[in-house]
Amino acid sequence: MRWLGWVGLGVGISALLLVEQGCSITPVGLKRQTISIEHAERLTSDPGEEYAPAWSPDGQYIAYTSKDSRGNFDIALIKASGGQAARLTPNPTYDGLPSWSPDSQHIAFESYRDFHADIWVMDLDGQNPRKLTFSREGNFTPTWSPDGSRILYESVPLNSDPSGNRELWVMNREGKNTRKLASGFNPEERDLFFASGHFHSTELEATLSQPTKVLTVSKPYEIFTCGLSWSPDGKRIAFESVRGGSISLWVMNSDGTNPVQLTRDLSNNWHPAWSPDGKRIAFASDRSGNYDIWIMDADGSNPAPLTQDPASDFRPSWSPDGKRIVFTSLRSGTADLWVVKL
Repeated sequence: MRWLGWVGLGVGISALLLVEQGCSITPVGLKRQTISIEHAERLTSDPGEEYAPAWSPDGQYIAYTSKDSRGNFDIALIKASGGQAARLTPNPTYDGLPSWSPDSQHIAFESYRDFHADIWVMDLDGQNPRKLTFSREGNFTPTWSPDGSRILYESVPLNSDPSGNRELWVMNREGKNTRKLASGFNPEERDLFFASGHFHSTELEATLSQPTKVLTVSKPYEIFTCGLSWSPDGKRIAFESVRGGSISLWVMNSDGTNPVQLTRDLSNNWHPAWSPDGKRIAFASDRSGNYDIWIMDADGSNPAPLTQDPASDFRPSWSPDGKRIVFTSLRSGTADLWVVKL
């Protein structure tokens, strides 16, 4: 079934797919700021692969998508200090892309159990899994609001056409009061708010304003990830946008107004992640010729490399104290989680 193709696109491996495509974009000269860091330390070394880490708001744990030796994806949990990981969703179907509730007591995730992609939530120990979405559409990429009252997610119609509409919806933490969100963008600007896969015509909707406006992208783009990050105060959203054949990072108000472009070079910039104090944004970029983790001020100024390894690094997530960043890296020859101190 072609529908199965959507499943892999929602996961952290989406970035890996991009890396495998290969990028040869000439880096543009930028003002750089030196960041003093200690060496990165490997957090996981399981036989499988680990993607899409999410640091718990209380700083105790890191949840992530784990691919075992049989090729099955589950949500796993490891202490931030390291040790033995616990598998939270030991079932034979795909579970991935964990997102923490602000109180660190629950984890939202996307799952293909019941042969349908939906948003689920469970306790931090994996108990009491509860299905939140029941629509005919496939539902992906849950993201908790900073106040913990809502969950943002992608919805994709179930059809065999990969150019089908992808919409952004919000619901309360119990899965009730679902509603489609809107965008304040000018559709003629052809900005991508989010996307996954090979799209030739995609209708996209952003956040929290009325009336609804639809973005239509008629040009074929190849995008393999969803980049969306709330600021800690809930007032702004960082996201990815495609213009001129590369992926840039933008910020807008949470009501969809006032979009501001943060990265203007010709490289690809992915996976924005706000620092806990809201002053900086970490992201993955190939501007140096290889995918590394970078940090810039929240206004896009002073970009500086955090990692400089020949292997690819992506999917950064901040510790709640802002002193460390966990990310996925291929530096060990497979996808593992690494931690670097700022």
